[in-house]
Amino acid sequence: MTISADTFTFVADLVRRRSAIELIVGKEYLVECRLLPLVRLAGLDGVDEYVDTLRKVGHSAELDRVVEALTTNETYWFRDVTPFQILTGHVTGMKRREQVFRNRNALRERRRSGAVHAKTCPRAPAR
Repeated sequence: MTISADTFTFVADLVRRRSAIELIVGKEYLVECRLLPLVRLAGLDGVDEYVDTLRKVGHSAELDRVVEALTTNETYWFRDVTPFQILTGHVTGMKRREQVFRNRNALRERRRSGAVHAKTCPRAPAR
């Protein structure tokens, strides 16, 4: 069983408007697979019939269920320590390099102006 182009277009547009997720042509199988449990709960024969019902009724809670069924709401990335450590190390390393660069530039500027020389190199005693 496959869904019609009109059904896919309606669902893709709904998901894009409500979640900013683009469902491209070729993802019809995903839409059908994810909506079949909702179709069964509604006691209907197929996804096309289910979407036709949604179009006529426009029940907001049911539209929300469609979007929820098609979005992946996983947050495993934040629970996995390795990517977070890599990101933290990268950002921390960038900040350190940035600070070293600023310190070097500040030191060069102070040397050019003579401020560092006067402080770090006391005058040689007169002979």
